Amino acid sequence: MTDHFDAIVIGAGFAGLTAAKRLVEAGLNVCVLESRSRIGGRVYTLTDVAPFPVELGAEFVHGRANDVIAAAEALSTPLCKTGGKRLNMRGGKIEANDRLWEQCDQIMSRMLLEEGRPDRSFAEYLRETEGSDDVKELVLRFVEGFNAADAERLGLQGLIQSVKASQAIGADELQFRPLSGYADLLRHFSRDLPASTVRLEHHVSEITWFPGRVEVGVAVKINGEATVLPPFLGKAVVVTIPISLLQIPFGLNFTPTVPEKQAALRNLRMGKAIRVSILFRSCIWEDVKLPGEAEETFASVGFLTTDDDFFPTWWTQAPMRVPMLVAWASGAYADRSITEDDQVIFERALQSLCNWLPMDRSTIRDSIVSWHMHNWQNDIHALGAYSYPAVGGKESQEELARPVADTLFFAGEATDTNGHWGTVQGAISSGERAARQIIDARKR
Repeated sequence: MTDHFDAIVIGAGFAGLTAAKRLVEAGLNVCVLESRSRIGGRVYTLTDVAPFPVELGAEFVHGRANDVIAAAEALSTPLCKTGGKRLNMRGGKIEANDRLWEQCDQIMSRMLLEEGRPDRSFAEYLRETEGSDDVKELVLRFVEGFNAADAERLGLQGLIQSVKASQAIGADELQFRPLSGYADLLRHFSRDLPASTVRLEHHVSEITWFPGRVEVGVAVKINGEATVLPPFLGKAVVVTIPISLLQIPFGLNFTPTVPEKQAALRNLRMGKAIRVSILFRSCIWEDVKLPGEAEETFASVGFLTTDDDFFPTWWTQAPMRVPMLVAWASGAYADRSITEDDQVIFERALQSLCNWLPMDRSTIRDSIVSWHMHNWQNDIHALGAYSYPAVGGKESQEELARPVADTLFFAGEATDTNGHWGTVQGAISSGERAARQIIDARKR
């Protein structure tokens, strides 16, 4: 029997679940269609491989992200402030010069003076601004690593908006982790949904729409074979899937097409990232002396950037003493590995670790209990990590967030217009916004 709904939400990540929760609270009949066999989207927490959560997707709460913090408080889930020093290693030596980071901050501060000017790439800005080559290289690695972006494509105006939004909530100084893992916070948005609201392994391929009416084409696997269901019918649809799936010819198709959305998508990009979480028998790095430092050991490290060709960024779980290190590659660094199989990628991460941790390679390998990774570029449900605006993309995010005929609505971190794209906070706030748009449309 064909289903009829007030609103159909596509995607059960934070954006989709947030929109569904708010719409159900407003009394609407809602259905959430999710192609994965789990909820969460690009939040992916392993809870059965260690006595602590192992994140393969989102990990951090950036600053006073009110929507994330509210969810944590509602569940009595503690957030732990990240700790440890932010250090840079070049040529096997730690550069602990505070002046180096001050110069980096100066370059980013001068960038804010460009607000409102014609958009250009961050790389172009960086080439033309003052600063030594060493400092500019460190800034480039930080911006590309944090945003999973290609600096030659990353739009300066969108980045300025993001930096100012981060500063407004203290994200430039504060960062947290949910102690029980990010996936635990999903319960706040999913636990009160009526039974059968979320339908897993329902793949949406097409939306046929008219003002006030949508027909959603869905396929499910039965005995291993794709079976097309009768279309799901609704008055509105909220699309929350990653923009990468909207940018490919055989992703999600609209009939009739929506030219303004297609134009907006051309100025947005899906960032690339690979993370490898390596679990050890103990924190073997804690007592190892920092090269170039008089007294410090690696126990003081929170984040470490290096000149490695494959995994230039590493972090610990400081201030928590957790026997796990995370290797991070994004942008051009991720490009070098995304076509390799997982074992090859792990071996590259291990070599990177051996390059900066002055310990015998066999000792390091023998101390490893397990390693876990998820290549988001090869994930057919994501095809990338998280979005960033290309040149002109700031306006594109605003266009993507606009409803079409009070029928098509869009949410997800790529549609956040407050500068929190690429974050869970952005996903949640976009879901809130889409729900409000639907509720307001019903009042007209």
